[in-house]
Formats: sequence, structure tokens, C-alpha cells
Amino acid sequence: MLMARCGHFARARSPRHGRGGSAWLLLVFVLTLPLSPILARAQPDAAQPAARTLHMVTAVGPPFSRTRDGAPGFLDRLFAEAFARLGVGITITRLPAERALMNTNAGIDDGDLFRVAGLEARYSGLVRVPESYYQAEFVVIARKDTPPIDGWSALKGRAVGFLNGLKIAEQRLSGIATTVEVDTIGQLFQMLQRARVDYIIIERQVGLRNLRRRRLEKTHHVQDHVLIRPDIYVYLNVRHADLAGPLADVLREMKASGAYDAIVRASFPAARGGR
Repeated sequence: MLMARCGHFARARSPRHGRGGSAWLLLVFVLTLPLSPILARAQPDAAQPAARTLHMVTAVGPPFSRTRDGAPGFLDRLFAEAFARLGVGITITRLPAERALMNTNAGIDDGDLFRVAGLEARYSGLVRVPESYYQAEFVVIARKDTPPIDGWSALKGRAVGFLNGLKIAEQRLSGIATTVEVDTIGQLFQMLQRARVDYIIIERQVGLRNLRRRRLEKTHHVQDHVLIRPDIYVYLNVRHADLAGPLADVLREMKASGAYDAIVRASFPAARGGR
């Protein structure tokens, strides 16, 4: 129908305008064609999902998380790269351990970066990324004249401090020790220095850094015995369950390529190795 109209329009012109009529006919014809495949591909794909930014949380302090002067920690380096490989941006905020867990379970925040396995069985809002990225060492710090411990049972009858939300310590010390839970590492070391507790339980790398930073190495030390070496995982809120498998794959790729080891060396100068 359109071609017939164009032909009729061309025939209505006088012969001396024939060339102009042909040009007009060609222009109308071209303008009525569908977009070429090249032009069509250049248009934004409305079905393409928008880029995501996840708001992640952790309770663990430096050298795992960012320092006060802005130096990135192990988690910042590792997960900025890992999520970027999936086309996802992240922010990381430090929160008290219990609040970090509750916020992630409720969907207030999108994920918790530093947790042991098994929480998904107790919290329906959590999905565990099925690849461990670190093996933590939870140790005790005490005054150098405090008797050494050789296990959880050796803490019986003692006053023991740890961060609020450290589920391992809550479970192992329930009913056998006087426990004091606090929200910050600063509060933890203050209790130890003021002799309000006999021992504090802390991840080794965090403990070593704080002994140096607080200049306590002459009076306090990390005891030799390791209470537990749990594998550490990321948990996502169930809204982001689609990322759990791909993130696990990326972490495996980073380990295989050497990218993971490079981040460990940059984050822990005297590192014993990661995972």
C-alpha cells in the first residue's frame, strides 16, 4: 500500500522533475525500512538488569577492614575485586557483630563478610556463599603472668571477654566461665588492661595488630594455643541468593590464578597464608 502511494506521488510530478521525484521516492522508502541490525544493537537493551551495589557489613576490625585513616583491609581488597568481576559494586561498613548478623538476616544490609559455617540453618534470611576464603585462628590474649590455657575447658571459672555476637565463644563458654561481651575492640582491650577480665578471645591477626598499636607487647601476649580454626564464609541476604554460586566460582578462580595470594601478602605483611 505504501509503495503504491509512493508510485502515485511520483507519477503526479511533471517529467522535468523526474530526477527529484526519484530521489524523494528513495528517501521515503529508506525512512520506512526497519532499523538495521547494527542500529538495533546500538540501542540500550531494556531487559538488561541495572548494575547492582551491595551494602556489606562486618564486625571484624583491621587488618581485615579499613583503618581510620582509610587504608583498605583484606576484605576491602578481596571483595572489591571479586564482586567487580561479577559486575557488582559494594560498600563495606563495620557494625557490632550481633547487629551485623541481624541486619543481614532482615535484609537491612545485603551481606556479612566474615562468618563461620552453619548460620543458614538458624537464620532463614541468610544464604552462605559455598566457598571459604579464609581460615581464622581464634586465640586468647592475656597478661604475660597469666597461666596459659590449652583449650576451652581451661577457661572454666575465669572471666573472659569477647565481641558481642561471637557465637563460637558464646556456645563453648556457656555455663563454665564468666563472660563479658562488648561491642568494640577498644572496649575489649580496655577491660583486659584494667584487669576486669583474665583473657580476651580474638582473631589472631586482629589481636597482633592491636597489641602493637596499643603498645602492650611488653605486658601482654597472644598465647600459643589456638582455640579454634574455623573456615570463614560470606553470607548474603536471600534477596541476593543468585550471586552465591557465581561469587564462589570467582573466589576459586582468584585462588587458582594467584590473585588471592597477592591480596593476602598485601594485607598481612607477615602473613602465614590464607586459604
